[in-house]
Amino acid sequence: NGELDCSLKALASFDKILIDGGLEETSYITVSYQTNFSSKISPKKIQIATGLTSAQLPVLFRNGYNFAGWFLGNEKISTGYTVMNDISLSARWDYAYYTASTLNQINLSNLDGQYRLHIKGQITEVDLEIIAGKIRGANNSITLDLSKVTGLSEIKCNGISEYNSKFSSCYYLKAIILPDTLQKLGDYAFTYCRYLEKIEISEGTLTVGDLAFYQCNNLSSVNIPKTVTTIGFGAFCYCSKLNSINYRGTKAQWNLIEKNNWLYNSYIKRVVCSDGVIEL
Repeated sequence: NGELDCSLKALASFDKILIDGGLEETSYITVSYQTNFSSKISPKKIQIATGLTSAQLPVLFRNGYNFAGWFLGNEKISTGYTVMNDISLSARWDYAYYTASTLNQINLSNLDGQYRLHIKGQITEVDLEIIAGKIRGANNSITLDLSKVTGLSEIKCNGISEYNSKFSSCYYLKAIILPDTLQKLGDYAFTYCRYLEKIEISEGTLTVGDLAFYQCNNLSSVNIPKTVTTIGFGAFCYCSKLNSINYRGTKAQWNLIEKNNWLYNSYIKRVVCSDGVIEL
């Protein structure tokens, strides 16, 4: 939630530096902090004593991330690092990974910028419902990365219309990376995701269902693997910014795909294959 934990308690191996006062004429040294997100820490003046003075570094919290530590350039500051002059440290962050057991911990409602939501491990259809609900509550653009998910073979629609799609109307969903285990992208899979810009359909996927991306008005980049054998009716219907798609196979392989009036109300003019372009 953007709050900082500046506790003086030693919480990790990188939270303490040493100030060498025996070699400095000045009585203070300044440690400045670049948090690299919206919350800030004021520079800290530390009084120098004769010999070595120990100083604790703040430990940070940022919603959706893991704090990787303080760095000076590319060097991570660890316990025992000796400072002789003013120093400016920069925080580094790693995206948090969520599993089925921690999905309820996801909070996308107070992000301080665009965010990449990483999910890994075994997940179910119910888990997808939870993930979609979290994205609907987001306050910033989300890239959903399911590349490390296992056990997911199909993204299904819950009913018989686009309004029953799990991810329907996930307006802050900007991009999707699907897992290699996926075989079928079901009917209405991502309808009304109006700010969706990019979709990476994974190798191994066989079917793109009917109206899978219906009215994804900002969708402009689609990558389809050579494993796909069926593209359903109006799969990219009313995707007004999608003028071409990328196909990771040859023109001959593209022509073998079963296509059920897939161009219905679409704006696609060409397919870019590995060996050339097919004009539509």
